[in-house]
Amino acid sequence: MSIYQDLPLDLIDQFEAAEIIGVAVGTLKTWRSRNPGLGYYQGFGREIRYSLEECKQYRHNRFRRIVPKPKDDEPDSE
Repeated sequence: MSIYQDLPLDLIDQFEAAEIIGVAVGTLKTWRSRNPGLGYYQGFGREIRYSLEECKQYRHNRFRRIVPKPKDDEPDSE
């Protein structure tokens, strides 16, 4: 058993990840320090990569569909 995790084949840079998720690159940097649930891979130095599939899943999980209930017809009080 290896202590190293295999790297995904779909790694993208932080600029692509920010575009997919819909946030600024600076927001990703902040998230890396606060750990909001989006994992990343750090190479040597400052090289940061994200999994394309994880970014798509994160974006999908951020949104939920809301269907407003129809309002009852209320008589005008005029």
